[in-house]
Parts: sequence; structure tokens; C-alpha cells
Amino acid sequence: MKTDTKHMLKKLFYATAVLSGLTIIVSLCAFFWLVVFSPGEQVKQKNIEKILSMESPVYYSDGQNKIGVYFQEAHRQYIQYDEIPEAFIDAIIAAEDNNFFKHFGVDIPGVMRAMLANIKAGKIVQGGSTITQQTAKNLFKRKDRSLKSKLTELLHALRLEYHYPKEKIMEFYANQFYVSGNGHGLGVAAQYYFDKTVAEMNTLECVFIAGSVQRPNYYNPFIKGDEEMADLAIKRAKQRSAYVLGQMLKLGMISRGAYEDYMEQEIAFKQGQMFFPLNTLMDFVKKGLSAPEVEEALAAHGIDNIATSGVRIYTTVEKELQDQAFYGLRKELSRLSIRLKGYMHEELQQYYEGLVQAGDRDLHDGAFFFGTVTAIDISANPLITVSLGKPDSIKNLTGTVDRPGLLPVVDSLVKWEKNRWTEPGEQDLQKFLKGFKVGDKIFVSVRQIDRSNNSILLDLEKYPEIQGGLIGLRDGTIRFMVGGMENRFFNRAVSAKRPMGSAIKPLVYTAAIQLGWDSIDELDNDRNLFVYQKQAYFPRPDHDSPHKQVSMSWAGVHSENVATVWLLYHLCDQLTPAQFKELISHLDLGPRDDESHAGYRQRLRDTLGILVDKEQIYRAAFRQAVINLEADLIFSGRLDEYQYLKKMQYGADFEIFLEEIENLEGPEYVEETRRQRQIDAEKNIRQQILKNNYLHHIKLSQELDFLRASLSGKLQLSRTAAPEMFLGRFYHDRFNDIFIYASAPVEDASWQMLSPADIQKELRPLSFARFRKNFQDNFWNNILLEGKVSLSTLETLNKAVQAESEYLSSLPPYSFEVLSLIPDFRVLAGLRYVTALGRAFNIKSELEPVLSFPLGSNVISLLETARIYQAITMGHITLSSSDNSIDELAIIDRIENAEGETIFEPVRKNIKVVDARTNLALSDILENVVKLGTGRYAHANVRLHSRDPEIERQLKQFNLPVPIMGKTGTANRFTNSAFAGVIPGPDSGQNGFATKNGYTVAAYVGFDNNDPMVRNNTHITGASGALPVWTRMANSILLEKEFGAELDLVDLAFSFDPITGQTGLRLIQPDLEQKSIPVNRGNGLPVRAQYGSTDSANSTNAKVLSFGTILPSGEVKPNRTFQPFWSN
Repeated sequence: MKTDTKHMLKKLFYATAVLSGLTIIVSLCAFFWLVVFSPGEQVKQKNIEKILSMESPVYYSDGQNKIGVYFQEAHRQYIQYDEIPEAFIDAIIAAEDNNFFKHFGVDIPGVMRAMLANIKAGKIVQGGSTITQQTAKNLFKRKDRSLKSKLTELLHALRLEYHYPKEKIMEFYANQFYVSGNGHGLGVAAQYYFDKTVAEMNTLECVFIAGSVQRPNYYNPFIKGDEEMADLAIKRAKQRSAYVLGQMLKLGMISRGAYEDYMEQEIAFKQGQMFFPLNTLMDFVKKGLSAPEVEEALAAHGIDNIATSGVRIYTTVEKELQDQAFYGLRKELSRLSIRLKGYMHEELQQYYEGLVQAGDRDLHDGAFFFGTVTAIDISANPLITVSLGKPDSIKNLTGTVDRPGLLPVVDSLVKWEKNRWTEPGEQDLQKFLKGFKVGDKIFVSVRQIDRSNNSILLDLEKYPEIQGGLIGLRDGTIRFMVGGMENRFFNRAVSAKRPMGSAIKPLVYTAAIQLGWDSIDELDNDRNLFVYQKQAYFPRPDHDSPHKQVSMSWAGVHSENVATVWLLYHLCDQLTPAQFKELISHLDLGPRDDESHAGYRQRLRDTLGILVDKEQIYRAAFRQAVINLEADLIFSGRLDEYQYLKKMQYGADFEIFLEEIENLEGPEYVEETRRQRQIDAEKNIRQQILKNNYLHHIKLSQELDFLRASLSGKLQLSRTAAPEMFLGRFYHDRFNDIFIYASAPVEDASWQMLSPADIQKELRPLSFARFRKNFQDNFWNNILLEGKVSLSTLETLNKAVQAESEYLSSLPPYSFEVLSLIPDFRVLAGLRYVTALGRAFNIKSELEPVLSFPLGSNVISLLETARIYQAITMGHITLSSSDNSIDELAIIDRIENAEGETIFEPVRKNIKVVDARTNLALSDILENVVKLGTGRYAHANVRLHSRDPEIERQLKQFNLPVPIMGKTGTANRFTNSAFAGVIPGPDSGQNGFATKNGYTVAAYVGFDNNDPMVRNNTHITGASGALPVWTRMANSILLEKEFGAELDLVDLAFSFDPITGQTGLRLIQPDLEQKSIPVNRGNGLPVRAQYGSTDSANSTNAKVLSFGTILPSGEVKPNRTFQPFWSN
């Protein structure tokens, strides 16, 4: 039995040995076959070189036309092994694979060490992948992290090791690691991080690059959103470099002294220019590819090197709209350049000689080129013949500028030479043509190419110094984006931070309606002073308005600066105490949960500048006293006095404000004499405004009390001391028979100065009046101080102020009861809400909470402006990225791998920030801006068009305006011209237009150095500069998208909106019980809500949407709601 068992074991041993031997033989054969004899085409050097130059195309939304290609050979700067610095080779070996020159592609001891380290740590802290394996993974695209993929990667690594020397593998590796955006390899890294060639790099720079190859974005200081994040990246880079240097020291690659020297040095980052396609769209896509979610998605598919992945990137950009946007902006910049600086033939020749990289390289309709004049025909049919020859591009091509190609330039030139109303004549065209000479260099655009006879019709242009940007969004994604005249180098649509002027005002109106205001509420539009934290602000109107009061809607329609600043100053006035408390709590202006009263007081006082002292208590008491006196004064027939008191300031620090007025300066672009007249006029206005203050009137009343006692013979009984200096004088208004005590007479008033003796005569008239009871008391009490407010009213106010101040002084100074009445605190809350609303709209630019906010004192990008208008008209913002960026993923639709599989698609989130009522009210304001206000140019020129002849015939027949919305913006000193708005899309279900289907478009024009856009009587405003750009683009959208073809035009022409009474093309809005209120065309106030007015003659076609209740008297009572953005 034992013998049999022994025999069986012996057989089993031999069988196992034979099988093992066969396995080894088969494995060796397989190894030699798969690695040595038949490694496949992939590992051949020709294929690897092809991989290293593989393109990753970027497509328009149609998936057919390319915007550009990333990672071409020029972006790699391929370097040979002998060009690689020895310090880099040492550093990469120390950082990634210290046995690289010893192992056969797989470092088994290294794998074991990594495994033990990971087991000890309980997580993956160390990898065992060699440089050869990393090269194989990047070259041959490991698809995932499965066992099969890793075994395939191992096989590729063995093949590389067998067929190439270590030096060649290192060369492959050094040319394929990812740097940033479209940059790859050591050559690009040296240029990008240090603005050097590879040969110029020092050891520490080599160490940093070697240490960063696994996580380049983590250590990259140039792609961070702010200085704090950039500093963090530099800190990480230094830590990583220290680790690599430590490894080099351990391996004996550097000495201890060298190690200590390097540790003391700072990494001298200096960003250099990488080579990438000159296109702002490509630049923006590049930033999108650096988003964390994109990197994670690519890593999940085994891609950490886009350069060799062959992925296809599809964007949301619509090619036909992008082309039209680029063409339209260039045409308008050319026109504006002539309006501002003329067309000086000799000067232009010098200017053009200095231009480099200007104009297009490819011939197509809408292209812009420089050409040379070869012939000039000055006749009834003028013609300029132009040679378009250009090195390395267009050769032996000739075009002609005909009459239609000349007239727009002549029109702009005549307006520059004379005035903006002048129309050109034939003599102007002839004079202009005589300025050209054969051989002149001129700038032209291609109007039409006739391929049948190779004729090219051109428009004459002027290459502008003025710049601009244009951007369009739909569904929160970028559909077109133009960053300037050349649309390269610098993306003005995204990166240029500009003062958008009044285009920012709708943000204030949105905040107001959310905080209880209504579109028909009356705003004070009279020149006034606004005091905030001891600073005086005198907003100036940009036009003369005869209306002292306007509705909120009309403040937007006619861009009323003063009314909008007044609204911002009073933003919290409609809130109840409970609502105000909720507001300040959300804005971090209330006490924090763990904050003591002393800590809260210190934060408000020292950080936010809110000081509750005696002066502030009196300011609050004065404001509250005026509010409390409203009913009594109106009931007693003193409405005019109450209106005066409403505009009155308290008056502290006004002496300082008067001194500051003396330093007033005028615009530098105005002629000296005229500028001085403007300064003097403005000084006078401000001095008159400063007179209307409570403390000034109290001084006058004290003088009057003294004079009253003196002239009545009761001086010895009076407690009033004699003033050191009398401010006032007596006057008699003969026209109204009113006695006045004022510091100075009013201009053009029928006031006669009186002496004290004259007043004594009035107190002793030769009539029975002197015997009336209380005659003298009534005389003194009815004297008007500054011709506006009676002494008795002021005394009543003074008593109310004293009572209010005593009450407020009895309360804890930083209690809610006191703070809620402190003007500075209320203004701060309003300013903080507006800026918080801006952040909720995803504005990343810093917004200063200042009273000049509605006038565009903050600078933001065009993209941010477009997002504001999307939010206020559609109710939401759209986010495509999860990090705190400007949302570069808004341009990416999806990313596919080389096999066509979608490996990344942004998750778009619509975040509601504006409630439906506010959304509807703002849309109505912006629609009225275009219909009746500063955007009328668009109303007159935007029409539906179609490429279908029959539909186009019908559209022309009806000639219906499109219900577009928008707002102009003109920056201070005319440094920027902006327009932003919405072109709604068709809602075929209701046969109308809806914002949800539309495009949000924003445009600006201006000099990069912020020079004023002024020439004599030409001032480039939002309406004359950016609006024509926007209008041209709106027409392109309507044509390219064939909106007219989706509607029943006959039905539309005779349709009627039961809410608004609008006929024709209309904007479909939800029924939220809104009412269409007829308003006065001049001030936008409800016709019957104006005091004593029932006239509706001026309200023709002027209506405002309101959520108020129409009372039996015909007046409208607003229904106020509290809908802050966080409640949405």
C-alpha cells in the first residue's frame, strides 16, 4: 500500500514538473512571440511618432466644422534625448523610478515596496509604476484601471524595453507628459513655467517640472482663480520639489551642500507664451479642460495626456452665429473708428505699417484683409482696385471697392468732419477718393465672392484702435463669443473688466422688486445729495429731464441716474421690521450665533464703519420725524412743505462738503472755457442742494426767533442769544404775497429784499388786520424759510426730532430697534443685498457696495453681464461647473474618445434666483427700454427675416417689430459703451415669443486704455456704440435660426394680448394676475396716480406691468411682496 502511494506521488511529481516546464516553455515562447518577434505595429517608432503628434480636434456644435486643433507638433516642441538636461533626467528618475536604468520595464522590488507602504497606510499612498509603464500607458491609451488593461500595459512596457534603449524611452516620456492647456512635454514646460528654453533651465527648475508631471494643475500657479490659490500652488510646488531633492540626495545625485542651497532658493516662475491656435474660443476651451470634473473623467478612462489621446471636443458654439458675430463686431468697430478719428490717408499709411498679425489669412465672405491700391477710378461709377496678395497665403488675387463699399466710410467721415446729423453728398465722395494714391495700403472686408468669374467685391474699412467684445448665451451655454477685432491674444468678452454703465441698473431694479417695490412706484428724480458714512455723493444725470419724479420702470426706460441712486439709497424702505431683520441676518449684518453684543458692536463699527453716536442718532431721529409728520402735513394742506422736507438732509458735515465742491473738476475732453462753465454750473447746483438741510434751517429759525423778539420789543424776555453772524435776509415774494427769510434769493424769483424796519411796518399795518387775534404770531409762523418751509412747520419738526432722539438715546445703541433706523445701516443693508444678488448671479468680479453702483462704477466682464440678463429675464442662472470658476464648461458640449464614445458631458444646473413676478416685471421694463427708451434703435431696426422667399415676402409685408428686451450702458467719461439684452425665441405652441427659447446677447465697445470716446459733438454712448453691434447680431440670429418660419404670421399680425393690449408679435408671459397700467409717457407714473391729474393724453402706447390693485378712484395700490433671492 505504501509502495503504491509512493509510486503515485512520484508520478504526480513528474507530471507537475513536466507541466511546469511546458508552462515555462509556452510562456517563454509567448514572451518571445509577443515581445520579440511579433510585437505589433504599435511599438514601431513610426507609429509612436504618429501618436506623439496625434491631434485632438475641437468642433463647433454642428460636429462637422473645426474651431481648431489642440496639441499639434508646434505645441509639443519635441526634443531629442541628448537635449534633455542631465538634471531633469536625475530628477525624474528620483521622483518617479529610481531603478529606471536597471530594471527590465517592471520594477518588482519597487512594486513590493509600494504594496507594503499602501498596506501600512491603509490606502494608496505610493505607486509602483515605472517610467516605462507610464510611457506605455500614455502612448497606447490605457482605457481603464481593470486587470486586463493593466496586463496589456505591462505587455506594452516589455515591448518598449526590448525594442528601444532606455534613452529612447526617456525621450518618449519627456515629450508626452501633460503641462497645461494645449502644452505637452519638457520643451513646452520650460517655456510655460519659466519662459526659457530647455537648455536654459537650472537644476531647481528641472526638479520642479519633474515633480509636477503627475499632477500638473495641482502645482500650476498660473491657472488659479485668485492670488490666494496661486500662492497655495507655489507652496505645494516647493513642497514637491523638496521631496524630489531629498530623493536625489538619498540616491547620491546631489551633494548635501547643493541640497541645502537648492532648499533655500525660490522657484522663479515666469509665465511664457505657449504656442497654441490663435483663437479666443480655443483659449476658453483650454480652460474648460482644466476643470476638475473633466480631469476626473479623463483619468477614469485612463487619459492623463490629452496630447496623445486623440479625443474629440464638441462645443456649444454655433458656427453660423460665430461667423456673423465676428463679422458684425469688426464692421461696427471700423465705423466707430472713423466717427471718432476720421480717415487721414497719410497717417493711416504710417499706422498700417506698424501693424503685425492683423487681418485674416483665408479668403471667404466676411473676411478682412490688408491690400494695396493698384488703380483708382474717380467717375460716376467710382472704383478702387485692390491687390490682395499676401505672403504664404493669398496670392495674385484682386478685388474692387465699388460705390456701395465706399459710402458707409464716407458717411462716417462726413459726420466726423462736420456733425452727427450731416448726410454725405456726391462731392464728399469725390473729395474722399482724391486722397488715395496707387500703392496705398488699405483695409477691406469681403462683401461677395463670385466664384464663376473670380471677382471679389470689397468694402473699404479702417483698422480700428477702438476694441470691443460680443457674446451670446442660450440655455446658459456660450453660442458665440468674439474677444476683439482679431479675436485672439486677449478675450475681451471674458477677460476684459469694463464699467458697464447703466447696463447694471436692472440689477438694482431686480433687488428693489424682490424687496417690496413695484414698477410703478414713484422715485425722486430731482438733483440731490446722498450722504453715506460721512461721504457726500452727488449723482449727475446724463441728460436733462424735466421730470422731478418718475416711476421705477421709467427710471430704467430713460436711464435716469438720480432716480436709480435714490432707489438704491432707499432700497429697504418697503420692508417691515421682521423682513428687515431677516435681510440683515442673511447678509451677515445681524448678530452671529456665537457673537457677544460687544463683539457685534465692534464688528459693525470697526469693520463695516457703522457708528452709532449722537450725530447718527439725530440723523435717524430726523428721518423718522419727517415720516411721522406726513399725515399731519398733508391733512393741513402743506403737501409742498412735506415734499420739501422729504428731500431735506440732516446737515452734519455740510461745511466740509461745501469746501470739497471748490475742488470740483470737469471732463478733460471738453474745451477749457466750456469746461469751466460746466464746473461753475455744477458748483452752483451743489451749493443749492446743500442749503436744503435741517441744521441750516434750524440756524435760520434761531435767527428769526431773535429778530422776532427784537422787532416785537420782547428781546429782554427771549432766551435766544444774538447770532454771531446772520445767514438770512428778509424777502417779500410780490407775486404770491409771501414773506420769506432766506440765505439768498432764488434765481428768476420775484423776491424783493426787506429790511428789519420794513418788517416792523408789516407788523403795524394801517388796517384792521393789526387788531386780529394772534396777528403777529401768524405773521412770524407763516414766514417761509428759504422760501420753502414755514417757521411753524420747522418748529413742529424740531419738537418731533427732539422727542425721537430722546427715545432712541434711551435704547441700547447697537440694538435692532436703533440700527433699523440708522440711515447708514439701512443703506449698507441695501448695498450688501445688491452685491449679494450679483454673486448669486455668478458674478465673480469684485462688486464694491457703493452708491455709484447703478452708474457702473464696478467693472465686470461681458460674460458676467450676459448672465445678469439671463437671470433677470429667465429667472435662473445656469452652471456647468462645480468649482468656483467663471464656468468655462459653458462652452463644452461633450468630449468623445478616439472611438467615438462619450467620456465627458457637463451636468448643467439651472439655479432659480429670481421669482416669477420679479422676472416678469424686469422683462417689462427692459421691453419698454427698447420700445420707448434708450434702446429705440433696436426697436426700429430688428425684424424677422427668412431665406425662404415667400416667408420673407410676408415678413416684409407685415414689418412687425420683434419683442426684444435690453438696456444701454454708458460709462463715466464715455470710456465704455455697452448693451445687453434678450432676443426671445418662438413659442410655436402659443404662436408668440418666449424668453426661455431665446438668446441673451451682450456687447461693448471702447478703447483698451479707457480713453473717452468723444469727438466734438460726437459722444459714443451705449445707444450709438454697442447697440448697433447688438442690433446687427439680433438680426443675424433671427435670420440664421429662421424664427419667422415657426410662426403663423397672418394670425400674429392680427393677434391681441388681453393683458397688455399688444398686437402683432408679442412676448408670451405667464398669467400672474399682473395688470397693464396706462402711464404718462413723460414720467411713467400711472395716469390717475398723479396729483390732480386725470389726463391720459400722454399715455398713448405707454403701459407698465404692475401687480397692484386698481382702486375705485382709478389709482393703483401696489401689492408688495418680499421675495429675496435666497427664498427662490
